[in-house]
Amino acid sequence: MCWRQRLEDDQTYVLDLLQMPDGRRFLQPRLADATTCEYAVLSSKAYCGGELMSWREYGRVDQYVELKDGGHFVLDPHGIWLTMEEAKYWKASHSRAALEDPDAPWVNHLAPKFAPK
Repeated sequence: MCWRQRLEDDQTYVLDLLQMPDGRRFLQPRLADATTCEYAVLSSKAYCGGELMSWREYGRVDQYVELKDGGHFVLDPHGIWLTMEEAKYWKASHSRAALEDPDAPWVNHLAPKFAPK
């Protein structure tokens, strides 16, 4: 799941891709001129709240939102974000060993905490 709060249609927001110290990852919107959260690993370009709410409603956030650096990300069914490089790695190496591999391409050298099976 993406964020829960309602965004104002006429306000401009950035999505921060957060990762907590325990590995949990999620998206957190903030007003474009607000301070970045200390757990933000990446941030998106700015978008109006109405667009973000629409994309969230239809499960398309990762198809439309671009990162500040021009990159993209994907969301798993639980709202856990992965960079494109991480997603490719995880798809090819889906295992406990892959999570613990010190050479894994985790963006901040911390594996994501995936939802239990």
